[in-house]
Amino acid sequence: MRIARSSFSTTKVLLCGFISAAVWSGTGCGTGPVSMEGPISGMSLTATVMGGRKPVSGSAITLYQAGTTTGGNASVLATATTNANGSFSFASFSCVGASELYIVATGGDAGNGVNPNIMLLGAVGPCNALPSGININELSTVAAAYAFNQFMNPSDPSQISAPGAQGTDQYIGITNAALVLKTNLVNIPTGRASAVLSTNGNSPATLNTLADALVACVNAVSPYSVCDTVFNATTPTARSAPTNTLQAAYDIAANPGQNVSAIFGLVALIPPGEPAPFTPALGSAPNDWLLGVRFVPAGLNIPQFMRIDKNGNLLIANYGGNSIIELNPVGVQTSPAGGFTPAGINGPKGFTVDAAGNVYIANFNNGTVEVMNSAGTVTVPAFGTASDFVSPNSAVLDSFSQLWVANSGAGAAGPDLTVASTAGVINFRVSNNFALNEPFIVLADTTTNPNIMWVTNSVGGVVSRLVNNGTSTITGSQVSGVGTQLRGIALDTAGNVWVSDTNPGTGGVSKISNAATPAILLGPVTGGGITTTSKPSGIQVDPANHVWVNNNSGSLTELDSNGNAISPAGGFTAGGLIHSPDLGIAIGRSGSIWIANTANGNASIVQLIGAGKPTATPKVSGRPLAP
Repeated sequence: MRIARSSFSTTKVLLCGFISAAVWSGTGCGTGPVSMEGPISGMSLTATVMGGRKPVSGSAITLYQAGTTTGGNASVLATATTNANGSFSFASFSCVGASELYIVATGGDAGNGVNPNIMLLGAVGPCNALPSGININELSTVAAAYAFNQFMNPSDPSQISAPGAQGTDQYIGITNAALVLKTNLVNIPTGRASAVLSTNGNSPATLNTLADALVACVNAVSPYSVCDTVFNATTPTARSAPTNTLQAAYDIAANPGQNVSAIFGLVALIPPGEPAPFTPALGSAPNDWLLGVRFVPAGLNIPQFMRIDKNGNLLIANYGGNSIIELNPVGVQTSPAGGFTPAGINGPKGFTVDAAGNVYIANFNNGTVEVMNSAGTVTVPAFGTASDFVSPNSAVLDSFSQLWVANSGAGAAGPDLTVASTAGVINFRVSNNFALNEPFIVLADTTTNPNIMWVTNSVGGVVSRLVNNGTSTITGSQVSGVGTQLRGIALDTAGNVWVSDTNPGTGGVSKISNAATPAILLGPVTGGGITTTSKPSGIQVDPANHVWVNNNSGSLTELDSNGNAISPAGGFTAGGLIHSPDLGIAIGRSGSIWIANTANGNASIVQLIGAGKPTATPKVSGRPLAP
């Protein structure tokens, strides 16, 4: 690859390129949008298109710069045609420094005649940190379909666009999606699975198998009827069949619970004498095609609640390790080994993150609240006494700069909820009202004034709804009959509440109306992996109002806004990577969903690539908002 630049700092580009490929954390080139947003001219690169083990000649090549509006078109930077070796070059082009680039190869001859069904995609990366080479093939296409899934036009996945311009908060998601692709999924220069997929109990087999399924079409023999079989097998429910291999890859990634066996069977259609090029591959059809990457941070021990900051860094309450662990958007541990350990932390549970990155932690075992900044440094000394906090399990900020804490061990005497200032001053307590009884999680809907505070109670099967006007005068109501062991709670975009009952014999999920006198709208809902014995626990809702539920028995459920199951009958397992999810679940700006497994000394964190709708982080309003 040749790179030429004019009117630009080469040293700074190379430095940022190095950092983004290595370990990075809260500041600098690797987090969020890169600061170098101006145009760069005189860029050049060379790449190769491969179909299976053969070069694709005569393919029409388009170099794109990702768009900057939701659902918008990408910008065409240059075009070319592959030669007999599948290679092509762009002699000179201009692009915006922080923009994400990618290449689409359309049509061409992979050895059996000109095949109009071929469309392959290869990620390039940011304009200011181009890779050393690019191999565009079926695996690069599948990897891109997952990583960029939420930024692709569903009708034309060759068009990729972020919801905002380079350098803005709205571009963070697509930047992080590109980082995940080139770090965790594919080696861009070789077009092979990333080394990360061979560590921490991961495997490239799922990605390889899906790439091999596309090979059946790309290397098909004229008249290419095999491609019709591939497209029929990958057609989602109530949608038109794909007409090219990129659309097929997108449809698989966007609908990972559908057509599982049929898609697996496509590998057998690879032409005779053409062994499957991507190995190792799966030996049998999986439960689902959800693509996950597993991480085991040093010191991870009973991970509980999780939150994501603005730049996509994941914070984990490491209950058994008495710490807060931080991972960057590609899963690299950026906190010290064992996590941040602010003075006095002991059994951290629920916590909240403000827009400045400060972390407010319910210190369950010590009966206090901890406050630290994004660097892990204590900013407010641990505060609270036995009369203020009793086994605090959850903390949330309202829009009046007050911290609400749920005291799960308060019992009949209270205090059920304690409200403090962010400086550590106890403002007031709420006891023995609104059917509060050993509250587990308190959640704030700050999109309204007054705020609405929702509380799940461990005892009594009641969800409490409190009206908070920023003073100690609290009014409210409650809805009963929701369950018996209420745990997870999340708001949808209308302010309705989804609640999980983790009782091992009567569990389920319920939807409650956002009304002065709340009522149960749905539930208990089962299906898609939720059963009366699946112990549904942690729960999140994305901006499309898809409901994601951790089943502690070993799966993840996806429901639509009406409680209909989208996930398979047994839930998603992502190749067995989801095995004991509890309270930890979070959705980020790239659309990746993070899950915390807790059981049997086998704790881990799993990143589910592009599974949910991108969600603005930190999640400070309570309701899920698009970036």
